[in-house]
Amino acid sequence: MKLLAILALALSANAWAEEDKFPIDFTCEIGLTVLHLSIAKDIGDSWWEPCSTCIESKIEKKMNFNLNRKQYRNKKNEIKRQEVTETYILFWVGQFFQGSSFLINRYSGRIVLLSEDRISGNCFSGFKEYKDRKF
Repeated sequence: MKLLAILALALSANAWAEEDKFPIDFTCEIGLTVLHLSIAKDIGDSWWEPCSTCIESKIEKKMNFNLNRKQYRNKKNEIKRQEVTETYILFWVGQFFQGSSFLINRYSGRIVLLSEDRISGNCFSGFKEYKDRKF
């Protein structure tokens, strides 16, 4: 009986992995930065870019966290490492020593920068563009 329960659990875990439709495309608002991300099964097909309608922030420059720099704009930037599980997506972007590591909760949509600053935000399915000011 225990063997059947273990087998059922193993099969359900594999079914979850097969349910994921790649690429997973989403928009993340983290701090003052807005990123578009595309997570593919193969890391070579995964990419990120800053939102094209968002501007570089002077505050982010001072914090040394600015993924909206001109060098990253209007192109699909490489994701250095990624891990996709049932509950989270972990990925690393940027340059080797000045890169940033992020963790996304797949249930809540919350994202956090894994650093001393612990900047956080929210992610949404699909690529969102920002055209109208809120204020």
